[in-house]
Amino acid sequence: MIHLLSEKIFLAVVFLIGLPNFVHAGSFSVTPLRIELSKSESTRIINLQNLESKPVTVQLYVMAWSHKDGNDQYTPTRDLIVTPQVFHLRANGSQIIRAGLLRKPDVSEELSYRLFIEEIPELPAADFKGVQIALKISLPIFVSPEKTSPSSLEFYTETQPDGKIKVKIVNTSQTHTQIQKIAIFNQEKDQKIIAVHDKSLYVLPGQERQILLKTDARDFSANEKFFIRATTRTGQVNSYASAGPP
Repeated sequence: MIHLLSEKIFLAVVFLIGLPNFVHAGSFSVTPLRIELSKSESTRIINLQNLESKPVTVQLYVMAWSHKDGNDQYTPTRDLIVTPQVFHLRANGSQIIRAGLLRKPDVSEELSYRLFIEEIPELPAADFKGVQIALKISLPIFVSPEKTSPSSLEFYTETQPDGKIKVKIVNTSQTHTQIQKIAIFNQEKDQKIIAVHDKSLYVLPGQERQILLKTDARDFSANEKFFIRATTRTGQVNSYASAGPP
């Protein structure tokens, strides 16, 4: 699965090395890469373009999105509709996709979903031997609550025997936060960076995520404090967290 993080990106599957024969996936351009719905804007249009010189068949479906034990969880939903659900995309052609909300937004908490755009590969020849790869794209969909509140994050850390730091991130607000970078500093050493996470990460409202970061090999005392700076889509969040378990 490929989670898309910029405003427009071209996607392709990298060829597998060492396989004598395979069918590779197509490549798409998708805009926008995140969908925001609300009471006043309950529909959105997504543009999908086929960048290949051959036609492709595509199917769409929406899943409710949450976190469980710090991991992404997807469940079927009828809260939204996307059309067309299955379509044939001609070579170098484009398709307009419409996403519509079928329920009322929640009063106080943002709703989270993901739109999956999946290539349906053609049946290989009878004598084909190899690996067949299909492109699958996942786009976030957020439905704003009727009442909004500022974002709020809490951080907890736990040092591991091998010197790594487990970071638990808790979103205590009613809307999601997209973290683009996390830097952990040892405040006792003039703000020296001891660990970095530079991959984009969503933390959904009222839920938590966990990441494991490599650090310089040394012991941390149970009551040591870390300074954490998180760069989010809307600004920076600064926090302190102890080195012991949360």
